[in-house]
Amino acid sequence: MILLVFTAAFLIAGRLDNPLAWLAAASILSFGALGFVDDLLKLRRRKGFSIPVKFAAQLVLGAIVVYTLSRVAPVHFGEVFLPFV
Repeated sequence: MILLVFTAAFLIAGRLDNPLAWLAAASILSFGALGFVDDLLKLRRRKGFSIPVKFAAQLVLGAIVVYTLSRVAPVHFGEVFLPFV
């Protein structure tokens, strides 16, 4: 339910021309989908993903997000950004 509301709000009021907004939405929806599948397995089999499997899936999803972020908005390593200074 929360993911449906988030998706509707993003599509109605989000900055659809910003690739970082799409990346944030995709990461939220992918982690939400992982949780949904885990809960669905718990309802059907009385047991969801094991802790190592769920952790590995989260690591893979996180690595995909970081890789995509590095391609969309490259980070300038060695530089320090101080906001409001």
